[in-house]
Amino acid sequence: MNEVLRKKHRALVVLGVNHVLKSGARNGDPDTTIRVESRYPGSTYVVLLDNQGLLHPAVRELVRFHGLSENVPVLCELAGTRLGDAAEGDTGPLSKKADALLYLGSPETLTLAFPPGGSLEPAYLKELDRRSMIEWGELRAGKFLGAAAQ
Repeated sequence: MNEVLRKKHRALVVLGVNHVLKSGARNGDPDTTIRVESRYPGSTYVVLLDNQGLLHPAVRELVRFHGLSENVPVLCELAGTRLGDAAEGDTGPLSKKADALLYLGSPETLTLAFPPGGSLEPAYLKELDRRSMIEWGELRAGKFLGAAAQ
């Protein structure tokens, strides 16, 4: 990562929402984005996946305006838009958390797909368990990986 940024190239880092928000981690600590931005201002572009339907009304407007299919993925910029100004719960405007939201379809059209059972290596599962205990104090891999965690 440091090599890429030193050369003035761009990089995409996908770590999970708590590690990439422009507003920092949920506990208030600096996250990856804040740390990278402090050394390389303007070097990040945070895209969050909209899997809860936040974009659905706005996407319908875009679909009508551009004559697109509602099932076409859309990357929605947040800066200077009504969507970006919209508050997400009590945590402030979306534009303070990310640069864009990726819309893949309405939530009811999305399917959750788990890796096949036995397809994950034991060392990877052990690492997930270790991180789960640090973050939540309990083992959660089995809950979000289903049979793949066996």
